[in-house]
Parts: sequence; structure tokens; C-alpha cells
Amino acid sequence: MKKSAVVRFDKKEKVRFFRHKLNLIKHFCKHYNILKKKIQVRRLTN
Repeated sequence: MKKSAVVRFDKKEKVRFFRHKLNLIKHFCKHYNILKKKIQVRRLTN
């Protein structure tokens, strides 16, 4: 019984960690795209 509880907890933690990673990647992509657009605009104006 203890073992299964630990496994269940481990799964939850893994899912949480995975979602956190996904959110970080999405966040990074958003910022990266914004930066790319800004750089493109700068190149156009220069």
C-alpha cells in the first residue's frame, strides 16, 4: 500500500514538472518571437 502511494505521488510530481517545463518552453518561445520581431523592425528602420 505504501509503495503504490509513493508511485502515485511520483507520477503527480512528474506530470507537474513536465507541465512546468512545457510552460517555460512556451514562455520562452513567446519572448523569442517578440525579440525576433523587434530585431526585424530594427533592421528595417536602419
